[in-house]
Amino acid sequence: MTIARISDDRVLRSPVGFVRAALRSGSRSVLDLLARAVTGGQHDLDGLVQSLRAGHVPTVWFDSRRRAAFAALLTAMSTDGRHGDAALAGWAAMQRACGTAALGETSQLLLAQLALAAARDDLVRTVLATGQRLSLTVRHYLEVDLANPYRAGDRRRVTPADHDRWQRLLGEPFLAAGLQPPTVSAAEATLFDGLDAPSSTSTAGPLVSVIMPSYQPDSGLLTSVRSILGQNHAHLELIIVDDASGPDYRHWYARAAALDPRVQVLTLDKNGGTYPARNAGVRAAAGEYLTFQDSDDWSHPERLRLQLRALVKDSEAAGSVSEAVRATDDLTHQWLGYPPVRRNASSLMVRHDVFAQVGLFDPVRKSADTEFYERIQHAVGPVLDVPVPLAITRLRADSLSRADFRYGWMHPERLLYREASRHWHRTAADLRMPADGPRPFPAPASFLTPVAELEPVEVDVLLATDLTAGGVDLVGLEELLNQAGAMGVTVGILHQEDALRAREKRPELEPEVLELAARGRCELVAPSAPVVTQAVVLLDPELLLARGHPAPLVRTTTVLALLRVPTAAEEVLDHLEVADATEEAFGRRPQWVTATEADRAALTADGFSGLGLLTEELALLADDVGMIGEGAAEA
Repeated sequence: MTIARISDDRVLRSPVGFVRAALRSGSRSVLDLLARAVTGGQHDLDGLVQSLRAGHVPTVWFDSRRRAAFAALLTAMSTDGRHGDAALAGWAAMQRACGTAALGETSQLLLAQLALAAARDDLVRTVLATGQRLSLTVRHYLEVDLANPYRAGDRRRVTPADHDRWQRLLGEPFLAAGLQPPTVSAAEATLFDGLDAPSSTSTAGPLVSVIMPSYQPDSGLLTSVRSILGQNHAHLELIIVDDASGPDYRHWYARAAALDPRVQVLTLDKNGGTYPARNAGVRAAAGEYLTFQDSDDWSHPERLRLQLRALVKDSEAAGSVSEAVRATDDLTHQWLGYPPVRRNASSLMVRHDVFAQVGLFDPVRKSADTEFYERIQHAVGPVLDVPVPLAITRLRADSLSRADFRYGWMHPERLLYREASRHWHRTAADLRMPADGPRPFPAPASFLTPVAELEPVEVDVLLATDLTAGGVDLVGLEELLNQAGAMGVTVGILHQEDALRAREKRPELEPEVLELAARGRCELVAPSAPVVTQAVVLLDPELLLARGHPAPLVRTTTVLALLRVPTAAEEVLDHLEVADATEEAFGRRPQWVTATEADRAALTADGFSGLGLLTEELALLADDVGMIGEGAAEA
């Protein structure tokens, strides 16, 4: 698919904006635009990938704009698992032609990470030796991973000297923070499970409750439990919440409970996810302070003591969090595009009375740690950062965070949840999360119900538009919702960012639309949600030209595409191309409609025949309300 009205010159003026918008929206066609601009029209994205794999790199070095566009495009290719080898070939060619110093920080990071994954250690060393834009932390963990003697997979060939050198590098950031460095035993099933550090326990001080939700664990549970039991602040209780793992996993919980009398296991009857499990642990906790840990992570013996010390010193603070180092089972630290050290959301420590002020965690299946962290800062006080690496958190391919994030992209359901929760934080007088009753803000269905049990969202009309601030016609939208409400027609809105606006920074959703959703005037629907509807209304048909893949999971019998009188030459729509894109996305050719009688008259005079009026089509639709399932099931 092409977007004829976007010129190469416009793409080359803001390549970073186009790439970031394409990453956020999942738009393949925008990446095709960039590939054509870079190659002078020779290749789309697939053609460029094939060319790079064959060793043919476009000559862009003497044109600064094309060079910048090529770097931006390689950034997108790097984080797509299908194109990593081609991206590495492109980065390596840029590095040879321009020098490492000419590459930006993200470019240097991606080049080094891709080279490390491809066992191109020579290229990683070249980046470390000649590139100056990587942070000291990023540089260090690249060096740690280069020194990791277990990367090859054969432990028998690792010498004690190799192990000791790598272990010493691994421990340097801890030593620099005044901590005992961790040691690693290669005798465990994974190197991660071989982590340990010397401790000197003290039973003085307040009781700290550590809550550890767990679902169908493996040996990582024991690693996590031992790291808590080895805390220097030993006056603690550890509440492991078994989130209905089932009888096949009881032996892991029994082994964990047998390690220490401070461990108790709370078994839930029904699986609800991490945050309902945390809430069950909070209700059972006796500690003056509460904190959390994921069931396969490792905490340094100083974690509780240092986070507790920060809270005791500042009586105005609501909580404290510390830093964590990301690591895989083999203790390598690379996640494409991301630094190895991050703020550890699971490390949050709060006073027990904070829950009396703001309620418990939102009982959703994901994202509630960030919502709670932001809520208590609005309602109680600041959360203190303890800028020390006090945990090593496990990177696994099947984790929710790995599935819902990649460089430049967030799962759209997480975006809708985040925007709705922040709107609640900004506007509500009372930020207590109710223990029962109606939710204070809407959440995607998959946040409340296991995916296997989800039913399709059912609405009479599904509007498709860009809901970002400045990207939505608020007056027209509210008028349309008023008309639909008067007719008894339910409305869902499918948000798709307009990638062709090429905004570098992720735009926020329009607050007034969030308020309409909070008041039940409409339902915000993520592109990944299955929907059954009688009609899809494309308020911005041109968005389909840059839509992400795959197509929305929408079953419908009618697609209405809103047509406006163009006000400038560049706004002229390729109607055939939009019609093809509509059929590809929704399985239906569009019926063209206008918002006003004046637009219909003007477009008819210009030779556009067969136009309907949106309000008239909605009125016809209202006559058929109640037939959603029957009509859409035939689609």
